[in-house]
Amino acid sequence: MGSGRSALRALLAAQGVGALGLAAGGTAGSLIAEDILGSTAYAALPLGLLVLGAAVSAPLLTALMRRRGRTAGLAVGYALATAGAALVVLAAALTDPATLLVGSVLLGIGNNAVMLGRYVAADLAPAGHSARAMSAALTAVTAGAVGGPALLGPAGSVARSLELPAAAGLYLLAAVAFPAAAALTLRLQLRLRHTVGVRGTAVLAASDDPQPGGAGTRDRPKADNSAAGHRLTGHRLTGRRLTGGAALALIVLGVSNLTMVTAMGVAPARLHAHHWSLDTVGLLVAGHVVLMFGPSALSGWFCDRAGPRRTALLGGLVQLLALPLIAPAGTGGSLAAVPGLLLLGLGWNLQLVSGSALVIRTAAPAHRHRAEGLGESAMGAGAVVGTLGMAGPLLAAGGLPLLCLALGAFTLLASIPLLREYH
Repeated sequence: MGSGRSALRALLAAQGVGALGLAAGGTAGSLIAEDILGSTAYAALPLGLLVLGAAVSAPLLTALMRRRGRTAGLAVGYALATAGAALVVLAAALTDPATLLVGSVLLGIGNNAVMLGRYVAADLAPAGHSARAMSAALTAVTAGAVGGPALLGPAGSVARSLELPAAAGLYLLAAVAFPAAAALTLRLQLRLRHTVGVRGTAVLAASDDPQPGGAGTRDRPKADNSAAGHRLTGHRLTGRRLTGGAALALIVLGVSNLTMVTAMGVAPARLHAHHWSLDTVGLLVAGHVVLMFGPSALSGWFCDRAGPRRTALLGGLVQLLALPLIAPAGTGGSLAAVPGLLLLGLGWNLQLVSGSALVIRTAAPAHRHRAEGLGESAMGAGAVVGTLGMAGPLLAAGGLPLLCLALGAFTLLASIPLLREYH
């Protein structure tokens, strides 16, 4: 029992430290792109490549976890992200766009390692406590992800002292945070070797095969014989087939991430261009991140009470309210971006929780890892579409207002299948 708690503490420490590294791409990516590429039109490119790396690597990382154990997958993800952060720092020193792009892709793998850690927490939890353990993991992510953007100014000072652009400071932080997270993950593996029972074995071996009383079965939702439950479980992820409710889950995750990541990939650079200091931009992004992860317990409670579809609809509504407030940041009315970016984070949290609930409920027990990978890939794919496909052309054609209008249209379209569930 004590070893299990010690393993969970090691995991939470790795989550918090690893989340510090996420701030590099999310906060400083648009700023360093402007420094190296010389144009705000490409501000979202590093973040877009980061999420591309996340989308492509998610199935590979979960496959590694299925074969070698979750801790092995996390450690590999953190190691590759360390290389990515180092490459971006090198790109800043050499003003080399190609190195920046490769490093950004590798950083996306670290993003997966941090986000998939919540499932490790669930595996470590005693029977009936998985939701609480996942909440603790997301809280740990909140602490690190908030601390990172808040260090944008101080880290920038360190970068300038090394004759690097100020925006490279958070990448220096990531180059330290990710290997520290990998070391803590290896410590977690050592702790698990002393954890007696199925829970420790499940995390080390991470088999998808359900074991009696083990992680593969104990937290599966019981059969729901209601009309809503029949409709939900009637559309499952089984083998390679993806229909009905499973597709709806991926739409919720993909479109919510498209909206949030695209807006956040551009807004910091636009605010900085309107004479916001790095300290101020960093604090605003920190507040945004607080609302991305902080309300998870309340969002989960609401999702249990109202259902994942209603929760997803509420999240979409909050994002629709946020976009008109963010749009003026590109034309001088930047103060409205403060509540806009905060609401954007809250809407994303509601859709992350509800979309994840739909993924789990529509996955056959033997395909849990595959379902998790598909969910992460959907989020990455949505962000790629927004940052690499939409952001540049729309910013060039009509600026941030046109981009926010397009994001709102996607959010509305994604709400239609959610509304149809009630007819």
